[in-house]
Amino acid sequence: MMGPAGKAAIPALTKSLKDNNLLVKTYAIMALGQKGAAAKSAVPKLKALLKHKNQGVRENAAEALLMIKGR
Repeated sequence: MMGPAGKAAIPALTKSLKDNNLLVKTYAIMALGQKGAAAKSAVPKLKALLKHKNQGVRENAAEALLMIKGR
């Protein structure tokens, strides 16, 4: 179960998906995936990352989407 602080982090993590630093972007993707269904608001931005030029970003985004969908 996620507390209020965890849910409050979702907008900032979603904003970090636009960061130019691949590490920042990757950690934000992974953190959103760990939030599970609570991060469903980030799904459109994560889906957009499936077309990112970096393979690692694409793979992490796909994994996060599966985690958010509960698979």
